[in-house]
Amino acid sequence: MEKLSPLRFDALAGYARTPFTLITADEREWFSEEQEKVLGVIVQDRTDKDYVCVVMGRDRVGRYRAVHLSEWFLRLRDARAAMPQILADWGAKDPAEFEQGDEPRQPMEFFRPRHPVERHHPGFRKLTEMEEYSPAQGIMEAMMYSFKDPDGNFVEQFQIDKGRWKSAIAKTIGFPRM
Repeated sequence: MEKLSPLRFDALAGYARTPFTLITADEREWFSEEQEKVLGVIVQDRTDKDYVCVVMGRDRVGRYRAVHLSEWFLRLRDARAAMPQILADWGAKDPAEFEQGDEPRQPMEFFRPRHPVERHHPGFRKLTEMEEYSPAQGIMEAMMYSFKDPDGNFVEQFQIDKGRWKSAIAKTIGFPRM
């Protein structure tokens, strides 16, 4: 088990929060098992001030979803002490146990090339071919699991050198306009 920074947790699963969660509870600490198969969050209830360990696992299309809530703990240190075993138990489970039945049929394959390389946008080529951009690609892949394509051609527009998304995406990931 390793402790995650709030920034790393947000990059992996920040999309999974609902507004109601932020009203009723405060996140205190974030964890993952070794391969980030499952994540853990210690949450404090705002009313009762007790703590619960939330386990999040990837569903069939790769999105982190809440799959388990532990018993409630009166002290943060007790929740913290329980988290390693909880994550180990859930990390050993078959990923099929994380599915909730409402997943789309296919994950969005944002970085699987759909066109010949000569048509690829230079920023897309950098992301997919240069090792120094692999962290950016990993973060973008994690975010794209929850993305809903508004018009059915976002991936194509991102990958090739045309389309309304080109300069906006390039700015978002730090590439100069090309």
